[in-house]
Amino acid sequence: MGMERIKKHGIDTELLEEMQNILKQMKEVKDVYSYTQLNHSFHMCLINMSKSETVKNMYLRLGWPLLRIQSVSFAKEGNIEKSINEHQLIINLLNEQKLDELSDLIVKHNEDVIVSVQKVLRS
Repeated sequence: MGMERIKKHGIDTELLEEMQNILKQMKEVKDVYSYTQLNHSFHMCLINMSKSETVKNMYLRLGWPLLRIQSVSFAKEGNIEKSINEHQLIINLLNEQKLDELSDLIVKHNEDVIVSVQKVLRS
């Protein structure tokens, strides 16, 4: 839903620049809590780019439970590095305006977080 709206409204270059700045910070932080907060900010930029109040409200309503799930996922070794690589690819695809590829990547990105959390919960 969000990606279709980005395709319709176009890429907001100011938000893209903000995402690039957030990614720089993500690469520098060392603790899971800070990384999780930055990850949330990064995704809020994408959501704001969609100009969808419905998607924005849904994401904000998830709030703390979503942040907790993400922090569990990021606490597993290697997941922050994987996340950074995926966020860099998201920015690259936005810069190249390859929105169909971006849509596929975001679906996979979100599925990977779910799988990671499921693994942690089973152990």
